[in-house]
Amino acid sequence: MSEHFQIRRFVRHEEGHRDFWTCSYYPDLVYAARDGVELKLQLIVPRPSAQRPPLIVYIQGSGWRRQDPYVMLPQLCFLAAHNFAVASVAFRDSSAALFPACLEDTKEALRFLRAHAGDYGFDASRAGAWGTSSGGHIAAMLGLTEGLFRAGAHLEQSDAVQAVTDCYGPTDLLTMDDFPGAMRHNDPGSPESLLIGGPLPDNRDRALAASPCFYASDAAGIPPFLILHGLADDKVPKEQSIVLAKSLRSAGADVRLVLIEDAGHGNDGGVLGAETLETITDFFSETLKKL
Repeated sequence: MSEHFQIRRFVRHEEGHRDFWTCSYYPDLVYAARDGVELKLQLIVPRPSAQRPPLIVYIQGSGWRRQDPYVMLPQLCFLAAHNFAVASVAFRDSSAALFPACLEDTKEALRFLRAHAGDYGFDASRAGAWGTSSGGHIAAMLGLTEGLFRAGAHLEQSDAVQAVTDCYGPTDLLTMDDFPGAMRHNDPGSPESLLIGGPLPDNRDRALAASPCFYASDAAGIPPFLILHGLADDKVPKEQSIVLAKSLRSAGADVRLVLIEDAGHGNDGGVLGAETLETITDFFSETLKKL
């Protein structure tokens, strides 16, 4: 993509014409079980479609804790209405299993979806990852760790994704406290420290292994990235997105960074408005539908 860096104030504009699809919703599909606990995903597939639509795997922001699998269904339906199959994946939270469990589970969900793509009518050979906050972290890790962190079933299936949208996700856990904000990420009770099982400064190797920037080195294996971050985010510093974009760019990858004026953190922080959803939809259309 031609634009490497943008600072944008989103404003409403007149919508152009788009085609829309009705959708089939498959709730609470069990893709795995761990210690007697079922791991589930929500799947939305547009109907009918002239061609099998690409797949987008969505990972909700939750501080790597328990997720609400239904909270983003309206936004996911927006993508489904533009002819994408969308799956919202729930994983073991950090109180039940430390990193890399969240990534392993998400990869197993992707492989499950690929194994059953014919049953539900989508094309899982064209798959994108999208996540917000901690979900953005996992989406970025999905895009940068093909062939790594593989556990569970359907190992004959690929865990590669062909495009990534990371919305304000942590990317370098060891530098999160280098910038002022409302949180102390190095504290033992921070979401990042709970993710890896101890304070970040005392567990540098584990913090590094859980940092997407650590893996941004080989452009040949890196899919296109869209990274969005609010300039007023006081929980995940905007520099986390900037440093990931720089790392990807140094590796020669295709990356677009959009910094949004006056936007804070989270779904209500101003990043995930209608215009941003259009940007995400357009990005996945450019990267997945042309394959």
